Amino acid sequence: MPESAHRILIAGSLTRDRVHFAKTQTELSGGVVWHAGRALVALGVPVTVVTRTAPGDRALLNPLIAAGVHVVWESAGRTTTMVLRYDPENTDKRTLDVETLAEPVRAESLRAALGDRLENPAGNRGDKVKLLYLGPVHEHDLGIDCIGVIREHPSVRVALDVQGLVRQQSGCRLVPARSQDLDQWLAVTDVLKASEDEARTLLDETTIPTNSLMQALAEAMAERMRGREVVMTSGLAGAWTWHHGTVSHAPAQPVPGDPTGAGDLFFATYLARRGAGDPCDAAARQAAAHVARGLSRKKAGQRP
Repeated sequence: MPESAHRILIAGSLTRDRVHFAKTQTELSGGVVWHAGRALVALGVPVTVVTRTAPGDRALLNPLIAAGVHVVWESAGRTTTMVLRYDPENTDKRTLDVETLAEPVRAESLRAALGDRLENPAGNRGDKVKLLYLGPVHEHDLGIDCIGVIREHPSVRVALDVQGLVRQQSGCRLVPARSQDLDQWLAVTDVLKASEDEARTLLDETTIPTNSLMQALAEAMAERMRGREVVMTSGLAGAWTWHHGTVSHAPAQPVPGDPTGAGDLFFATYLARRGAGDPCDAAARQAAAHVARGLSRKKAGQRP
């Protein structure tokens, strides 16, 4: 992929994930900032992430920095730590338990990151943010006052992975539920991404067939969004896109193994291809192929 002339800024928690998959337990770094950040920089896209961890966990960011990601870091009292348990019969299904949650990313940090103009690899000043990629992993991951900062930058497009806004904490578990702040975030969103399960939570709908769900989701969300572009992923069933009324489907390319981060890798690649000028359907097909390659490399112990 040719190198982008503009920077993508990703906001959300870097997480410490304890993953239970196929009778094994692995501790990994995670969160949208981790998976999407590494994917985008590997594709040649300049990337900044704004995130929070406990000071003692700041070294978790070192692989991102080494890969070329610019990090805007803020100290937190705790690092967000999750326990992911995959269903051995259906790896599209998992539970999420919370051990600790970091405090929200603050408006001041987001404002600083949006205003940062960095030298790009060619040495040219003025590598400014073109797309803000919001990746909350829980409903309080991003401070609600960040919305005001987003409105200060109307030329910056906003992509929202809605996952954290359709989860609420019940005891130690994150369970499906819409955030009361959802509509405020949708109002500044140009591109929305949801998984099939998240789409059903958004719609409070369990009976619509998967292949009809995209249209229902888009019709319900588009009138509440700033933009008119929606992406829905559905694991082995593939992904759907909706753009100004047109629906397209991209088949998945199955790869056995731990799928953690696959949705982030898909959406990051999709956004990169859209930024390079691809139409939605082509961008989704490219993203599906890239996920398969990335998961194959991950299974082989290589960088996705």
